[in-house]
Amino acid sequence: MKTKNVSAIIVILVGLVISGCAKPPEPVVSQPPSIPVVTERPELSEEFVSRIDGSTATIPLMRAALQLLRGTDDGMQFNRTIEAYDNLIAGDKDVIFVTPPSKEELAAAKAAGVELEVIPVVKDALVFLANKANPVDGVTSKQIKEIYTGKTTNWKQVGGADQTIIPYQRQVNSGSQTLFLALAMGDTKPMKAPQAYYIEDMSGLVDHVAAFDNSEQALGYSVFYFTQEMYVKESVKLLAIDGVAPSSETIADDSYAYLSNYFAVMRKSEPADSVARQLVAWCLSDEGQQTFSAASYVPLEPRNIVEPVSGYGYQGSTPENTTQSSGTGGPVGRKVLNLPDGYPDGDAVVLKNGRFTSGKWPGLPKVEASINEWLAEIEQETKGMQTFDVNVWPIRDLVQIDLHGDKNFSTIIRLTDGHRMVLSDFFYVGVNYIEFVNRTLLNDEVNQLRVKDNGERIGPFTGFPADTTSFSLNWLSGMGLSLFFYFTPGNPFLADRDDPNEEVMVELYLPYDLSPYGYVWQIKRVMVNGKFSQHVVSNFSGVNPQDAKINAAADAWVAKQKGNGQGLIDIMVMPEDDTNMAIPMFSVGWALSQSDETWAFFDWNTCQELDY
Repeated sequence: MKTKNVSAIIVILVGLVISGCAKPPEPVVSQPPSIPVVTERPELSEEFVSRIDGSTATIPLMRAALQLLRGTDDGMQFNRTIEAYDNLIAGDKDVIFVTPPSKEELAAAKAAGVELEVIPVVKDALVFLANKANPVDGVTSKQIKEIYTGKTTNWKQVGGADQTIIPYQRQVNSGSQTLFLALAMGDTKPMKAPQAYYIEDMSGLVDHVAAFDNSEQALGYSVFYFTQEMYVKESVKLLAIDGVAPSSETIADDSYAYLSNYFAVMRKSEPADSVARQLVAWCLSDEGQQTFSAASYVPLEPRNIVEPVSGYGYQGSTPENTTQSSGTGGPVGRKVLNLPDGYPDGDAVVLKNGRFTSGKWPGLPKVEASINEWLAEIEQETKGMQTFDVNVWPIRDLVQIDLHGDKNFSTIIRLTDGHRMVLSDFFYVGVNYIEFVNRTLLNDEVNQLRVKDNGERIGPFTGFPADTTSFSLNWLSGMGLSLFFYFTPGNPFLADRDDPNEEVMVELYLPYDLSPYGYVWQIKRVMVNGKFSQHVVSNFSGVNPQDAKINAAADAWVAKQKGNGQGLIDIMVMPEDDTNMAIPMFSVGWALSQSDETWAFFDWNTCQELDY
């Protein structure tokens, strides 16, 4: 398929990467060779794909390009900005897609005698963040300078409440700090802030504005694409600058104040007819620009703005089946504990020469039948696979059976009747469970188990369908059950930080008020009588009166402890006496150090301390 000819390629040599900014250090530059104008899509080999690098924020950009040009993004592996520049300068990569080079990266290029070409590919912008609870919706560019030089220190001075401004900054050499200094500060030097006000990564800065103890006072900055597509926080808003709010439209038409770009960067010595130059030329074509716009980036020209491609279609998802559902786990209030002592145990799956033959669970014919039904279903998918490991995880009234081989397979069966569990069975009747899952799973503000190592956001999360089977139990969890949700390679939402071909798992607790298997939704860090401690939040919506009793018992025990430590709380379902019948319990700890902890155990219902 032919693309529109690229009649002009804008090439910005290192040293002039941001318009309107202070004069940067002198780089090693000369006039670059021309980039060829291509009339058809470039052919990208697997070997060439391995010679592309970039920053976290450009992973979705290049994935979109590779999926169109090659039909797959297999082999793509991006590092972060600093490593990408190092790899390019060392000759290990041919082209990188990154934010502008910092002073240190320019110095490294000069020291290595390397001349760089920095070519804008899509637009972005520096944006300033405030908490939605802050009444200020916009500031002027002059006020930004006055805040970050210490001249303005109170939100009242810019139309807000009478509160001290806490202005966060990024670490030196980070991409957003480079933009902040060049675009917002220019020739003005920002004040030296306390070390606690310097945040190591972009997500950490957004977190501080979203959830800082005094978040209404916080001010920070990031880049537009990251805050809108990769690390979305419901409690954070973007401030208008000089009366213009940042948006795809105001960035595309240049009306927003702090404009920047993501760039393709090559060594000047890159041959004129190289595949790297052909790829960059395609990126600047109408087809390339519209491809990036569909991936939610802002194209260089407003005429190439198109509707973003949604994540619907993944596992058959639609706007309806990702938002509408009803649980099948019994009436509200029903709680599932462990089965009584002496309940039949089983081998689950019989293997012969590493190959499964049949399911066995003596004494429970319905369970045995369900196992064999499952094995028959996966028979075709497992043809040719000879070596399997079997893991059997009994928990509460369930058993999870995992087959690990060239592919992994899993099922969850209820031991009382052989029923094969589906996602809806983990939620009470009437609970819109898929709305809960999709609303909270990747929301770092509410899902405390969503950690940064659980993959990088690569696109808006439209959600799993209500009938998804991409989940499993966390059998080790003491705090009621939790579920792991699996994002397969190539999904449009989440990618492994180091290898996009790896599966990503994200864990989610089941709240007390939504699930017969749930006990705790969150653990909150609190200060009680001058001591750090923790409190239980068991319900997702509304307040569980039992929380106040549990937390009061925990506070009373912590108050008696000596030394400079902190209180901890854990929820568990443990065997009572010598039977296998379990009771819900909570434990309260006092930690003087990681190796010096004292714990007490309490009955969940009576909040009385147990001799356990």
